[in-house]
Amino acid sequence: MKGAHLDDTDEIRDLGFLVRKDLNFDAHCEKIAALATRRMYALFRALSSTDSATLLNAFKTYVRPILEYGTVIFNPYRRKAIMLLEKVQNSFTRKLLIRTIGGFRYDQIPCSKSRNFNLGLSSLAERRRKFDLIMIYKILYGYTDLKQEMLFSTRESVTRGTSRKLVLKRARKNIRKHFLVNRAGPDFEVLIKKSIIASKLVTFMKILEEYLKS
Repeated sequence: MKGAHLDDTDEIRDLGFLVRKDLNFDAHCEKIAALATRRMYALFRALSSTDSATLLNAFKTYVRPILEYGTVIFNPYRRKAIMLLEKVQNSFTRKLLIRTIGGFRYDQIPCSKSRNFNLGLSSLAERRRKFDLIMIYKILYGYTDLKQEMLFSTRESVTRGTSRKLVLKRARKNIRKHFLVNRAGPDFEVLIKKSIIASKLVTFMKILEEYLKS
């Protein structure tokens, strides 16, 4: 281009996201998992506290945001990538338990699901599901500058929940199948069938929390 040589590449960085030519974000997941893991180890080195609340707040402030920035864009669907991200939080809760309680043999440490429950943590996958549903709501009710008609269409609804329903087109390729609207749209449809959707975001958040608990 204008005399400059451009190398062929299967991967680019765009707005902080690593993406392959097939719109696969596995490399991005590897990158942020590695960064978050280093941050987690640094956190335990920097803090000598044995107070679980202090360590948990530090994790939520300095580590978890690395794993959750822009998840509505890159939300992984391959199990390997999903578990790679989850491994960071699982490692943190295991280290926290050893730091604050101690006295465990490795095979005596509770499973990650139990540790999350006892610490009041949701899995990262569950949180990404929540973020997806919030984004669908924001687009539908004009809380973002995104143009709804460029992402999905709606039709009038006479059923319980909302006056508008999403019109979802069947995806023929994985690229489209795992796009925000296609992966979260069906879940949002179930939500609006169960609950009356409010036009105020704060009210919707309460409704969403109850839905995700069910």
